[in-house]
Amino acid sequence: MTRRLRRVAMVGVALAGMLITGAFVAPAAQAVVVGICTIKANNPHASTHVNGTINGTATITCSQTMQEIYLRVKLEKSNGTTKLGTTTDEYGVSNAQGNAFVQCNQPGTYRVIAEYVLVAPPGYSPKRAASNIAGSYKSVACGAASRSSGTVADQVDSFEKTFKVELEPAK
Repeated sequence: MTRRLRRVAMVGVALAGMLITGAFVAPAAQAVVVGICTIKANNPHASTHVNGTINGTATITCSQTMQEIYLRVKLEKSNGTTKLGTTTDEYGVSNAQGNAFVQCNQPGTYRVIAEYVLVAPPGYSPKRAASNIAGSYKSVACGAASRSSGTVADQVDSFEKTFKVELEPAK
């Protein structure tokens, strides 16, 4: 990475407080923003559509088609044990989603981890962004106790990371 690109990235981190990081960056004076990709690690929750499970989901949504989107979702318990969920590797798409789950007989404090790779279409720079994000730990249990102690808002809160997708100028 060139010194200039590192400086642009560091300014972005400082200004956005870790929300805008790892941007697809072209030289600032010449770049044209053409899209945004948002990665979300949603809070784990007692599933309402698959009885008997604690579920954690992650999504990637881009405003344009990417050459490749890879997403791997994990559900991590506060004691360090991790349940690997779905792995998605799609080509020529603008979004991806996945989930991880454990059975309700394993209540506890969990968080969702989303590992991702984004490959930009030809003409974008840099060509690739890869990292992971982790949501906050949330206490999760199934049954009546979880329905009375949590709200719908608690279940859908998420940690997200946004990427600017910029077009490299024609040479």
